[in-house]
Amino acid sequence: MIVQTHFDVNGRDFIGTVSDEGRYVVRDGGEYSEACDPAEYGRTYTEGNIIEYDTGESAEAKALTRFANSITGASNQDLISTAEMLIEEKIKEA
Repeated sequence: MIVQTHFDVNGRDFIGTVSDEGRYVVRDGGEYSEACDPAEYGRTYTEGNIIEYDTGESAEAKALTRFANSITGASNQDLISTAEMLIEEKIKEA
């Protein structure tokens, strides 16, 4: 199933998209392990047939890590603990 997580950065809404089954997400013929787009783009994705390597991260953690990496250029390892912390906060808010 496709999982989307919304992020706000300086008042701009972004959407991170991943598969909860560890599959690539597909849009317009391109296959991606994760996707992160400004919400106003309105991009939609479907699940592909290719299963990516399972890192053990939750779908939300993958989306948040990808999003943070796209903004900061930092490595995934540098962002994992931050992503986990932010997701825990989001879960508590829900």
